[in-house]
Amino acid sequence: MSRTDQKKIKVLGAFSSYLNSTQLEVIIPCIDLQNEGKIQFQCTSSRHFDPKLIQWTDIVLCSRSTAPHEIPFFNEVIRQKKPLIYQCDDNFFHIPTDTPVGRYHRHPATIHTHIKLLETADLVRCYSSEMNKSLSKINSNVEQTTAYFDNRMCTEEKKKNEKIRIVYASSRSQGDHLQNIFTPSLKKILTEYPSTVEMFFWGPPPEDKSLLKLNNCSHLNFESNYDNFIKKFKAMNFDIGLAPMLSGTFFNSKTNNKYREYGGCKIAGIYSDTGLYSSVNHEKTGLLVPNNYDSWYSAIKKLLDNCELRECIVNNAHEDVLKNYSLRQFKDSLFRGLESTVLTHSQQQKKLIGFPRAIFIFQDEYFATHPDYSNLVNNLDNTLSTMGCTVTRSKKIFSYCGQDSLAIVFSNNTDFSIDIFNLSKAKESQFIAFTENKTHLPDHIISQTFLCGTNKDISPQHSLFDYFENNSISHILSKISQSIVLNEANLTKKTKIIKLLRAASPYLRKAFSLLSLPKKAFYKIKRATLNSDKQESLIIKKINKGKFP
Repeated sequence: MSRTDQKKIKVLGAFSSYLNSTQLEVIIPCIDLQNEGKIQFQCTSSRHFDPKLIQWTDIVLCSRSTAPHEIPFFNEVIRQKKPLIYQCDDNFFHIPTDTPVGRYHRHPATIHTHIKLLETADLVRCYSSEMNKSLSKINSNVEQTTAYFDNRMCTEEKKKNEKIRIVYASSRSQGDHLQNIFTPSLKKILTEYPSTVEMFFWGPPPEDKSLLKLNNCSHLNFESNYDNFIKKFKAMNFDIGLAPMLSGTFFNSKTNNKYREYGGCKIAGIYSDTGLYSSVNHEKTGLLVPNNYDSWYSAIKKLLDNCELRECIVNNAHEDVLKNYSLRQFKDSLFRGLESTVLTHSQQQKKLIGFPRAIFIFQDEYFATHPDYSNLVNNLDNTLSTMGCTVTRSKKIFSYCGQDSLAIVFSNNTDFSIDIFNLSKAKESQFIAFTENKTHLPDHIISQTFLCGTNKDISPQHSLFDYFENNSISHILSKISQSIVLNEANLTKKTKIIKLLRAASPYLRKAFSLLSLPKKAFYKIKRATLNSDKQESLIIKKINKGKFP
C-alpha cells in the first residue's frame, strides 16, 4: 500500500513563543514530512488555542514548554486523551541563575510546569546522554536522538576574503560570560595581526569594551530568525569560529550546535575541551583546547598561521556534518517516534496538571527580631530567591489563597503556631515548624515541629537550607522547588493571579516578576504581550499554509 493510500498522521505542533528550538525541532521537520506526504501538520499557540484543533490531531508535538500559562492547553490535550511528544534541548534543572533567562527557567512555577509535562508526555526526546540521564529519572520513555544541520540553507560556495575572519556567535543576549574564556587571548591576537585578521562578535557584544576600540573588531546584532541567521552567517565567509564552553551537567546536556554550524558553513572551529564537544576529532574536525589563556592563544594563532590545517579541518568537519547530522536522519527519527507513539498510546485517562503551589514563611516577633534567627531565615530566603521565594508574615494572604501550599513557621508563640497549623489544615497545605521549646505545643503539632538552638535539630549558626538537604525533612525541598511565594501586593484578587499566570508573555523573561509590578507597569507589559500575540498569529498562519516564516 502506498503512502498516499495510508492514513496520514495528523500532527499538532504547539509553542508558546517562536524560538529557534521551535523552528528546528518542530516546524522545519514537520513541514518537510508533510510535503513528503507522511503527515498532516498544523500548529497552534499553547496560550491561545482552539480545542477543535486538539480534537482534529492524532498527536501533539512540543518543544521547551515550561510556562505555567501553557497548562490549560496541555490539560485539554489530557482531557481529549491525545498522545504527547515533548522535546528538550536544555537542562532547565541545572541552568545557571546568573541571567534573567536562567532565573526564569529555575523559577519554581516554571520548574513545576516542566516536571509535570515530562511526567505527562508519552515520549520525551533529547539530544545528549547527560540529558537522557536526567530526564529518565522523571519519564521512563526517553529517546536520545541526534540534532541536525539543514544544509539547504548553505548552497553558495565559500569565497575567499582579503583578511582572515574570526567569529564568535551566540544567542545569549545578556550575561554571556563564556566569551571571557577566550577574550584575553583574542585581544593579544588582534593586536599582533592588525591588518590581516578581522574579529566579529555576533549577538552579544564583547564584555571587554576595549576590544571594540580596535580597528579589526566588530559587533553584529543578533538575528532571531534562524533561517536568516544561517544564510547571513554563511554569506560572511568566516574562516575561524570560536566555541567556548564550561563543564558541568547543564553545559554537557546541550547539543553540539556550534560544531554543526561551523562544520555546515565550512568554518574551522576551536572548541573548549569539554564533554559537549567530545565528538570533535582534534586537528581533524576541529581544535580542542583547555580553558586557559595560553591554550586559546596558541590555538587561534595555529589556525591563523597554518592555512593547510584550516582547510583540512573545514573539509573534514563539513563532510562529518553532512554524513552524521543530516536533516534526513532527524526527520526519519521524528517520524518513527510519531508513528510508534500514536500506535502504542493508551486511552487511559491521565491526571490533569495543577497550577504551581505557593510557599509561605512565617515568623513570630521573637524570631523576626532575634539577630541570629532573622539572619538564618534571611539566608533561607536568599537561597530560595533564585526560585522566586520571598519571606512574608501575612496570615491574611495565607487564608486567602494558601490552598495546597506549604507553610514554614518559626515561632515560640503557641497561639501563633496553632493558628498557622489550623489554617494549613483548612487549606490542605503542608506544615512545618521550628521552635526553641516543643513542650508548649499540642501533640498533633509536635510531630511536625523541629527544635532550634545550640545542639538541637538546627542551630542559628547553620544554614537552614543545608539542614533541609541533609536531614529527615529533605522532602521539603521538592515542595519548595514546585512553589512560588506570593506577597501581599500580588494577592488583591485571586482571579488576577490566574489571569497573570496565563497572560504573562514568554517573550518577557522575567514574566513572573509581573506579579509585583505596579498597575501602570503591568498594563504597559500587557500591551507588549498583545503586540507579540499579533506577530505570533501571523507566524502560525504562514506555517499552517505550509510556508516557512
